[in-house]
Amino acid sequence: GNYMVRNTPFARKFLRRWASYNFEMPIGYSSSDNGAIHLVVQETVQVEGYEKCKRKYKALDKPVTQLDEYFEFVKCVTDRLGAPRDWKTGGGMVTVWPRLNFWASDGVYMELSGSREIGPVLHHGIKDRKDVVERYYKNLSKCEASPTVLKDARQMGQHAVNIAHAYKDYFPAGANCSETAKRQCPENCLGSFNCWPLADDEPPLARRTCSPGSC
Repeated sequence: GNYMVRNTPFARKFLRRWASYNFEMPIGYSSSDNGAIHLVVQETVQVEGYEKCKRKYKALDKPVTQLDEYFEFVKCVTDRLGAPRDWKTGGGMVTVWPRLNFWASDGVYMELSGSREIGPVLHHGIKDRKDVVERYYKNLSKCEASPTVLKDARQMGQHAVNIAHAYKDYFPAGANCSETAKRQCPENCLGSFNCWPLADDEPPLARRTCSPGSC
């Protein structure tokens, strides 16, 4: 995952809570920090179902080759969080961005390509030096990008839309998708990388354990 954190008491408390899961990890595969942050977000924004989802997390006992129970745990959290949004809670804010609209995306899904005009500015998951010196750059010592890497805004936007079409389990479908507000449906905003988080009080709302205005 990729994160940006403002140095505030709220943020430091969030990070310490996240770090505390180092002592709560189950015996099975839990994706370490990536699994734990699901629960930290759910607990922080006070969405219903935290205890149920944490039980699923604590019960994980399978290796990385058997991921069904892990993905059941992830679904438990994400179903309750609902659409990406700005969550106002506990004297701070937690923002979850729609897929492909943040500052970094997985390089493999972006075909190791980028644009000077639009889209992510960093690629996550690049672990092979050859990708940097042979794919991204024509001349690394002069910082000259390879022309085959760069796409224009139209090409980049269309590629993002194609990803949404290919991974239907991860993106709402259609221009009138029911999972989120119409403005956040990928068909309406992903081509320009302009899918923004919903406001804290913008429908469709998640069910929270706190009262409106007191979270």
